[in-house]
Amino acid sequence: MEKIEKRKQGLKKILLRLQESLEKMESAADYEMVRDSAIKRFELCYDVFWKCMKDLLYDKHGITIASPKGVFKESLEQEVISQKDLDELSSIHEDRNLATYLYDEDCAQSLAQRLDQHYQCFKRLSTLFFD
Repeated sequence: MEKIEKRKQGLKKILLRLQESLEKMESAADYEMVRDSAIKRFELCYDVFWKCMKDLLYDKHGITIASPKGVFKESLEQEVISQKDLDELSSIHEDRNLATYLYDEDCAQSLAQRLDQHYQCFKRLSTLFFD
């Protein structure tokens, strides 16, 4: 149980760090560095978020799944999230993979424009973990 609580606390912290980066990105003189920091924080947030969802499925439904896409789909099946949430999380998953595996300047700029939307989704759905 302690591991799960640490992960939840980690999610709270990384959500705050992502929010800070997004706020600074708007007016940063060193925009590229702040943007890249925000992208990295987005990747970390994604990783911790899906693992919190994995923990939730196990705790509430006794279901163990090892992949993010599987966790999101099962969360829909268990009515933890809605179809709209699944669609958003699928888009976030694609962006996370782009950021990690196909990084270039155009990709970074395009992703940066969607980071706030992704942050808002994480923040809204994190209420599942923090009643």
